Amino acid sequence: MATVKSKESAEAEVAPPVKKVSPRGGLPFVRGMFVMLVLLIALAAAAPTIVLRTPLGEKLLAMATAEVHGSVKIDQIDFGWLAPLEIANLQVLDSAGKPVLTVAHLKSDVTLLGMLKSRGSFGAVRIEEPVAIVELENGQTNFQEVFGAYFQHHAAGPIELPTFELEFVEGSVIVVDRRTSAEWRFDPISAKVGLAANRLAFEQFAVQSDNFAAEGAGTIDDLGGTRMLKAQCKTTYDLDRLEGLVQSLLGDRIRVSGRQTGMISITGALAAFDDATTADADVHSRALEQFAAQADMGWEGLAAYGYSFGPGRLQGELKNGIARIAPLDLPFEGGRLRAAPIVQLAPGPATIQLAPGTVLDQIAVTPEMCSRGLAYIAPLLAGAVQVEGRVSMDVSACNVPINDTGAADITGQLKVHSIDLVPGPVLAQIAMLLDRPGTISLQRESTVDFRMVERRIYHQGLELAFPGATVRTQGSVGLDQSLALLVEMPLPAKLLGNIPLAGSLASQTISVPIGGTLSNPVIDQNELNRLLAQFVQGTVENAAVNAVQQGLQEGMNRGIDQLLGPLK
Repeated sequence: MATVKSKESAEAEVAPPVKKVSPRGGLPFVRGMFVMLVLLIALAAAAPTIVLRTPLGEKLLAMATAEVHGSVKIDQIDFGWLAPLEIANLQVLDSAGKPVLTVAHLKSDVTLLGMLKSRGSFGAVRIEEPVAIVELENGQTNFQEVFGAYFQHHAAGPIELPTFELEFVEGSVIVVDRRTSAEWRFDPISAKVGLAANRLAFEQFAVQSDNFAAEGAGTIDDLGGTRMLKAQCKTTYDLDRLEGLVQSLLGDRIRVSGRQTGMISITGALAAFDDATTADADVHSRALEQFAAQADMGWEGLAAYGYSFGPGRLQGELKNGIARIAPLDLPFEGGRLRAAPIVQLAPGPATIQLAPGTVLDQIAVTPEMCSRGLAYIAPLLAGAVQVEGRVSMDVSACNVPINDTGAADITGQLKVHSIDLVPGPVLAQIAMLLDRPGTISLQRESTVDFRMVERRIYHQGLELAFPGATVRTQGSVGLDQSLALLVEMPLPAKLLGNIPLAGSLASQTISVPIGGTLSNPVIDQNELNRLLAQFVQGTVENAAVNAVQQGLQEGMNRGIDQLLGPLK
C-alpha cells in the first residue's frame, strides 16, 4: 500500500538544511563603516590645520601676499573648526631677505566655525611683540618698497574688511638711517583698534619711550566711500636724542635741541588721494583742499644752514588748502626774526607767502651770512672773511614756490645800520682800483632796494664810504653766482698816472662794469680803457675850448681899453 506524504513533508525532505547566522558575523562591516565615518569627521575637523601645515598652505599664503614685494614666513599656524587662529613667529621680509615686520605671537578668540557663523568676524585678536623696522634713504622707506604695490592696488574703491578688535601689546618701531646705519628705537607701543559698522576706530594709541612719547585716538568712517579720518595726538619728545633722526629726514644742516611737547589733529577724506600718484600734483592739491589740521610744536635751540635761532614754537592751521602759521618772533643772530608765513598748498603750485613788514631786525652780520643770502643782495660782501655790523630787512612782497624756490619773486629793502669788513673777491677788485687797502665800511644807515625775479637778485643803492669818496653799485647776481654789476666810483688816480690835466679828471666819476662770478669777479678792462680814453679826450677838448674862450675874452678887453681907455 502506498503511502502518501503531505506537501510539507516532501519539501522538508528535499530542501537542504538552513544554517542560522550568528549575530556576531556582521560586526566587521559595521565597525569599518563607523571608523571611516570617524576618520572623515576628524579629517574634516583637522582639514584647515592640515592644509596650513602642508605645501598647499604655503601656496595659499603666497597667493594671499602676491602683491608684497618680498616674502612672508610663518613658523607655526593653527586654525580649525573648533580651534581659534594662532600664529607664532610671523615675518615679512624684503626682496633681500631682511625683516621689515615681525610678530612674535598672534591669537584670535574666534574659531573657524564661529567665524562662519558670524559671517567673517575675526573677533578679538591679540598681537604680541610686533616689531616694525623702518629704513630711511633719500626720502623713501623700505615699507614703500615692500607694501607700495599692495596699498596702491587696494587704495581705490570700497574697503572690505571683517569685523575685528585688534590689541597690540609690547610693540616696537625701529627707524634706521641706511646712509649712516644709525637707528632709533621707540617702545613699548600699545594700541587698540576696532572695526565694525563701516567704521575703523583707534580707541587707544600710546608710545612710551625715553626719547618720544605719544598718546592719541581717532576714527575712519565710511570705509566704503570717503573714508573720513579724524585723529588727534599729543606728544612729548627729546630733540637732543632725536637729532640724528631729524637730520635724516630734513638734512644734515639742520640741528634742533630741547625737550618739548606737541599736538596734532587732522580731519579729511582719505579717498581724495585714491587717484593720486607721486607725480600728480594737481590731484594732491585738490585732496589737500578737503583736509583740516592743527599742529603745535616747539624747540629750545635751532640751527639751520649756518644760522642760529633761539627758543620758539611753531603753531599752524590748515584749512581749504591754506596753512597759516601763527606769527613768529624768534631770537636770531643777536636780533629778531619776525614772520607770519602763509603756505598755499592748494590750488597748486604750492607757495610760501610773507605779509609785508620787517622780517629781520638788527641782526648781527657774520661771514657765513655774507657768503650766502646777503652776498646776492649786496655782492660787495661776498667772501668777506672778517665782518662786523648789523642789518635789518623789510619785505614788501614775497612769493616762493615750494618745489622751485629759485623761481621766487621777492621785493624788499636791506637796511645797513653798520658794516665794517675786510674785502672779499668782489670788493677787493674795487679797493685795488682805488688804492684803498685794509678794512672798508659800508655807508651807515643806508638802504639797498632789491628784487629777486627770474632766478636773479637785482639791487641798487649799495654804498661804500671811503675817506673823501663814495662808491655805489647796482646790477644783479644770478643764483648761479654770475655777476652783472656797474660800480660808480671816482676815476682811479693810479690809472690816470701823469697824463695832462689828471687833476681835473680826478673829480670825475666812472661806471665800471664787473662780470664773472661772486668767487671770481672780472672787471671789463676793454670797457674801462674806452671810458678812460673818452674822459681824457673830453677833458682835453674842454680845456682847449676854455683856453680859446679865455684868450678871445682877454683880446677883446685889450681892444676896448685901447679905444676907450681903461675902465675906472
